[in-house]
Amino acid sequence: MAAEPDPAELRRRVEAFLYREARLLDERRFSEWLALFAPEESYRIPADEEGDPGRVALVDDDRPTLEDRVARAESPLAHCQSPPSRTVHLVGNVEAEAEADGTVRAWAACVVYETRLGRTRALPARVAYRLEPGPGGGWRIREKTVWLLERDLALENLTFLL
Repeated sequence: MAAEPDPAELRRRVEAFLYREARLLDERRFSEWLALFAPEESYRIPADEEGDPGRVALVDDDRPTLEDRVARAESPLAHCQSPPSRTVHLVGNVEAEAEADGTVRAWAACVVYETRLGRTRALPARVAYRLEPGPGGGWRIREKTVWLLERDLALENLTFLL
C-alpha cells in the first residue's frame, strides 16, 4: 500500500504546476500548455453553477476540440486575436486532495487580467482540476473546469481564455 502523501508537500507541488500553467498561458506558449493535458481530457467553462457535463457551457472541449482551439489561437489568421491579448493569470487559494486512484483533486481561485486594444478587464473565476500522474513525477490535467464569476453577463471575445 502506498504511503499517504504529505498534504503540505502535495499542495506545494500542485501550486508549482498551476503557476507553470498560468505562465505558459501568459507567454502564449499554447502548444506547451496543451502538452500539460492528458490524452483523455476535459476542459469546460460552464454557463451555470452546476457545471455538469451535457449542460450548456461556454467551452466544452475534449482533446480534438482543444487541439483545434490551440491551433486557431496560434494562427496568424485569428482575427479575433489581432492584435493578441496580453494576459496575467493570478492563481491563489490552492487546495489539493489525493484520491485513492492516484489522481489529485485541486481547487484554486484565479483572476485573469486581459489587455487588448487599449482596454484592461479582469475576469475572476473558481477553477477545479483533476490531475493525474505525468511523466517525470509531474502532473497532467485530466479535467479542468473554470467557473467564471461573471458567466451570466454578456461576455465579449473569450478567445484568449484557454
